[in-house]
Amino acid sequence: MNENRTKSWLSSKTALIIVLVIAAFVAGLLVRPQSSEQAPAGSAETSTQKTTVWTCSMHPQIRQPKPGKCPLCFMDLIPVTGDTGQTGPRQISFSED
Repeated sequence: MNENRTKSWLSSKTALIIVLVIAAFVAGLLVRPQSSEQAPAGSAETSTQKTTVWTCSMHPQIRQPKPGKCPLCFMDLIPVTGDTGQTGPRQISFSED
């Protein structure tokens, strides 16, 4: 009789784990960010605006709205004119400068 109770407990625990894994997967699908191919509302307006972003030549992840020094290496920031520089993970943009 104890073996049946143990098997019942193990099978209910296994079923609970399976249900939780499926629920976590579904929640992850619902919460994930939009893909880069889908343009958010109002992106047509922002793509035509030219902005200047200041970045460090040694640390391109540093982006500032105005000139100054890099907070990591204290080099002068250089201007990047055009779009905001936000490209996809596998896109490269070249400038004429």
